[in-house]
Amino acid sequence: MSGVIGWRLAQDDHPGQGSVDVGFLEDMQTHHLQALELGYAYLEHGSDPTLRHIARDIITFQGVEIGQMRSVLSDWGEPATPDPTGTAMAWMHERRPAQQMPGMATGDELNRLRDAQSPEADELFSRLMIVHHDGGIHMADYAAANAETGNIRNFARGVANTQRSEIAELNALRTRLGFEPVPLQFSSPRPPSG
Repeated sequence: MSGVIGWRLAQDDHPGQGSVDVGFLEDMQTHHLQALELGYAYLEHGSDPTLRHIARDIITFQGVEIGQMRSVLSDWGEPATPDPTGTAMAWMHERRPAQQMPGMATGDELNRLRDAQSPEADELFSRLMIVHHDGGIHMADYAAANAETGNIRNFARGVANTQRSEIAELNALRTRLGFEPVPLQFSSPRPPSG
């Protein structure tokens, strides 16, 4: 399946540096890498079986997507691995340091998650991941509407849909565990129309 998705992503013409397509693939890699970091940190001490399953799924599927994005960028002659300390989001007119993209956890939050034990780990991981996905959706919705290539628009739409679904699942689980649901800060619960 991932090979087919990677092939489909690479079929269009090659947009250049500074395009929405390239910027989205570069910045979403950095964003996904932090999602993997959150997942691994939770698996150290988190005990809820459903949250552990979600963390493993995030590590697996976002890891595959990182590989696909790197492959496409390489095929386009762009650097496959972005600088996580560089500037991000110029492609959507929201220039900022990469570590301050919407939804990115701070260093202190990551350290707290690494040290947390359940149920604190359950609460912290689910909250940080919802906020993280919310920021990723903000970026993916923009790319879905503005990328030059149809395959990148479709890929971005798929990223946003998956992360919306995971937010709903995580908030339902938070309610079951006795935690307050986390409201969206950056995106809409439904994809933009158009």
